[in-house]
Amino acid sequence: MLRVYSLFALAFGFLCLTAFRSENPKCSDPFSANNSTTARSFSGRRCFHILRNGPEVDTSTALSILMLNYNAYDSAYVAKVRRSIEEQLPASAVSEFWQGDWKDLNLALSSSDVVVITYPFGGDAEIVRAYGKQLLQFVRQGGTVIITGTDDFRILQQFGLFNIDFSYFCSEPVVHEITPEHPILGGVAGQFSLGDFVYPLDISDPDFIALVDVLGYKEDDSPVSCWTATREETDPAALRNLPVVGYKQTGAGKVVYLGMEYYLEQAEPAHILLNTIRWVSQTKTTASLLPADHITPNRAPKRSEEVLHAGSGAERMDNFDLKIYPNPYYEKATLDIELKSASALEVEMTDESGRIAAVLLPQKNLSAGFYRLELPNVPVGVYFVRCKTGDKTIVRKVVKTVAR
Repeated sequence: MLRVYSLFALAFGFLCLTAFRSENPKCSDPFSANNSTTARSFSGRRCFHILRNGPEVDTSTALSILMLNYNAYDSAYVAKVRRSIEEQLPASAVSEFWQGDWKDLNLALSSSDVVVITYPFGGDAEIVRAYGKQLLQFVRQGGTVIITGTDDFRILQQFGLFNIDFSYFCSEPVVHEITPEHPILGGVAGQFSLGDFVYPLDISDPDFIALVDVLGYKEDDSPVSCWTATREETDPAALRNLPVVGYKQTGAGKVVYLGMEYYLEQAEPAHILLNTIRWVSQTKTTASLLPADHITPNRAPKRSEEVLHAGSGAERMDNFDLKIYPNPYYEKATLDIELKSASALEVEMTDESGRIAAVLLPQKNLSAGFYRLELPNVPVGVYFVRCKTGDKTIVRKVVKTVAR
């Protein structure tokens, strides 16, 4: 009988060990990385699992979340991030995008609220730039892009979502909240240590708002180990003012950088990711005075309305006509669009410098008919209304003036 129990205990222990190894491919098994130098920098890392006071499950936030995994560091990281999102936001739908051209990504974005870029590393630079253009358009229309940390700052430069000069990576750091009252940092201690890497950035973008930076020394006064992108060790005290977490408002949407890793199940990064998604869902608005679902279809245009087209007055598109009246206007103006066939349509209003002044209509699939939008009461100046359907675009200048 003792032999039977001994064999049972041995088999049970073997099953537990197998389950542990399958859970931690990064820590226990040979690591499959896109770059051998980076793979060596991760070797010998202290590995453990912690989830102290993890974030509460949020069943009220229902979003369409797209994980952009084209140049993800590895599939284990993707699985960790996805599991964290699905466990904490069960009402949200999570999908993944691994490959395809910019049109494929644009199609995926058309039904998404939030994009999470999972540790971007490597990949074809031209593809990344093409994706970046689609992501920028997505953000301007009110979407949110969340980028998790990477030590390859060139990838962030190629995406082009904010201006970055350089990056670093630090092992087992202590990080410090700059703006602890921000919703992204709700429920997180003002200063906390992490058992994984963080990736502070040298950002030259004046519109980027930093929320968390790196402390140069741990609580026991031992220095944090930090390296540059060229694997040269760096004085961590010099990184105090470089952001690890921050965001940039672009048009009606946001680009958020979470310069942390999600290999280890740590409470603080999990809190911050969940807080970020909830925050952008609560602030997700468009700048139009009339929401997209308030568009009135099938309305016959008034015969006294002036038909205005892009460029010269005679130019018109095969699929749609554009009318703006009055022009100039001093309080509000009306934009009428006639779609001659079903199409995806997006409308935005920019100032003379190209900045988004209002997103009148995020990309939406519409049937043929007449649609009316209102131009908002923006500051006095010259603006351009841009209507895009498929690969065709109409741009019309409109002047906002003072009341007479």
